[in-house]
Amino acid sequence: MSAIRVLITGGSGLLGQYLNQILSERYTILTCWNTHQGNCTEYPNRRLDLTNNDQITITVNEFKPDVIVHAAAFASPILPPEISTAYVNQVNVTATALLAKLAQQCGARMIYTSTDLVYAGYRGSMLTESAKLVPLSLYAETKLIGEGKVSRECENHVILRTSLMYGIGLNHAVSHFTGMVKSLKKGKPVKLFTDQIRTPLSYTDASRMIAEIIERPEISGIYNFGGKDRLGRFEMGEILCKLGGFDSTLLIPSSCRDIPNYPAVEDVSLNTEKLGAYGINANSYEHEVTTLLSSIT
Repeated sequence: MSAIRVLITGGSGLLGQYLNQILSERYTILTCWNTHQGNCTEYPNRRLDLTNNDQITITVNEFKPDVIVHAAAFASPILPPEISTAYVNQVNVTATALLAKLAQQCGARMIYTSTDLVYAGYRGSMLTESAKLVPLSLYAETKLIGEGKVSRECENHVILRTSLMYGIGLNHAVSHFTGMVKSLKKGKPVKLFTDQIRTPLSYTDASRMIAEIIERPEISGIYNFGGKDRLGRFEMGEILCKLGGFDSTLLIPSSCRDIPNYPAVEDVSLNTEKLGAYGINANSYEHEVTTLLSSIT
């Protein structure tokens, strides 16, 4: 095992629990959770409230990480009535800025997961890192501001503009993919957008690729972080039905514009050649779905 010490925020989330599994095989990790523990209890862990600046500072200073993988965020594109904008800003901006500042102070590398939703979603083509930025939701806006904080506060940083993720939710973490498979198995209909295109990335692929980035200290700056295939959500469902032997007539076409207050982003498919130049690439959607289906009972 490498002597590299990795601090993971959002360790009990959908991505975080896979990061725990994969990064712990290579590095000494401290994984952080807040409300739910998930699989964090299987690894060195600590409860970390991102609204508590003192707690963040103590955690970083005591663990003395070589790398901080900041995967925690308020990530819903729709703001629930019980969540304030001040809370979202504290979690997505203030805590991010503090973590980046602490990383700089202790000489750590900062790996920050942003989102493809920072881009203008009406271009109809694979977007490069220089594409126009038009965040339509508070989530996307605060993640973009967080990018700026990371860039300014921490010299040694990697910003990953992460595409739509999919996979099996572990423990308490609920994933759309698992729900879709369960519904199709039971013969229940599944609504999917016909007017949104992404480059979907599995949680396992994302975690593996982040581990590979940690191994490559020369990687720095902003990178698109997506899957191999440019797919619409409905098309993703069709491929799942084909590979899983499910009834594709259960798929119900819908529009992202039908959901009240939903930021209608039509196409934020990502060109990932910049990261791919380092030999870090995702598997195909079909490959990952085939593997996932074999693990679902």
